Amino acid sequence: MKRFITGLLIIFVFLACAFWCARQVTKAHAYKVVANPEASNLQFNSAIEALKPYNEDPGFWLKIASDARYSRERRKQAIKHYFDSFIRGGNQFGQLLTNVGGTPSWISYERITKRGTFTGWMPDVYLMGESAFSIPVLSRSGDTYQLTIYMAFAQNLEVSNVVDAFHGNFSKKVADAVIVGCGTWDTKDIEKRFPYANAKDWQP
Repeated sequence: MKRFITGLLIIFVFLACAFWCARQVTKAHAYKVVANPEASNLQFNSAIEALKPYNEDPGFWLKIASDARYSRERRKQAIKHYFDSFIRGGNQFGQLLTNVGGTPSWISYERITKRGTFTGWMPDVYLMGESAFSIPVLSRSGDTYQLTIYMAFAQNLEVSNVVDAFHGNFSKKVADAVIVGCGTWDTKDIEKRFPYANAKDWQP
C-alpha cells in the first residue's frame, strides 16, 4: 500500500511539474505575441487570455500603450490591463505619475472632465471621494473601441491639476493626493450593460 501511495504521489508531482513548465512556455510565447505589433487580432486576443492573471512588470503594458507601431485599439487595451491590474485605491497620485512618465501620449487631455456623482455608465468600483475625473484614452470620434479611466481622489483637485500633473508639472500636494478609487470603462462594458447601445457613437 505504501508503495502504491508513494507511486501516486510521484506521478502527481511529475504531472504538476509538467503542467507548470508547459504553462511557463505558453506564457513566454504569449509575451512575444503581445509584444509583436504585427500579430493578428486573433493571436493578440488569445495571448492576452493566456497571460491572465496579469502579474508581469507593469511597464510591459505602458511600453505598448506608448508605442505608435501598435494600433490605437491595442494601445487602449494595454492601458486597460495596466489600470485594472495594478492601480488600486490607496495609491498616491505621485506613484502613478512616476510610473507612466512625463506627458503620456495615450491620454486625451482636452477631454479630461471633473465629475460630480457617477450615474449611468460607470465602472463597477468604489469612486466616492472629494473629486473624481474621467480620463479618456486615445479618444477619437468613430473609433470602434473606446476607453475611459475613472479616478477619484481623497483630496479636492481640479482638471488643471490633473492635466498639469500628467505633463510633469505638479506640487507636493498633488503628488501626495490619494487615489481612493480607479476603474476603466470601455465599449465592451457598455455593450454588456446596454445591449442595444451603439458603441461607435459613445463619447466618454
